[in-house]
Formats: sequence, structure tokens, C-alpha cells
Amino acid sequence: GMASFWGIGIYSPQFARAAVISVICFMLGLACGRVLSLFVDGSASPLLLIYLGLEIVMAALGVLVLRSIE
Repeated sequence: GMASFWGIGIYSPQFARAAVISVICFMLGLACGRVLSLFVDGSASPLLLIYLGLEIVMAALGVLVLRSIE
């Protein structure tokens, strides 16, 4: 699955850019779903808010990595 592709991206420079882009999209997708859930369901537990923050941070780190390999 996706984790295998990300692992290949670590060791294969030809797939690194695509792997990083997929990580960014994956993390932003999770974060958008969590934000939508906040609007629909109301407040969330502190743990879910921590997850939201981590997903946003991971997406931002992905953007930084993408800039460094281009």
C-alpha cells in the first residue's frame, strides 16, 4: 500500500518526489476530514485535536522536504 510506496521513496530518488507529495496529500486529507468532523459533530476530545495539529505539522514538514529535493 501507501506505506510501501513511501518506503520505496526513501531509497529510490526517482520516486522520492512522488512519495513526498503523496504524504502531503494524505496528511492534508486527514486534517481536512478532522476539521470537517469538528464542524459537523462539534467539539472533539483533546487527543483528536492533538492528532489534527500533528497532521498539519507533518504536511508542513512534507512541503519543506519537497522544496529541499527540488
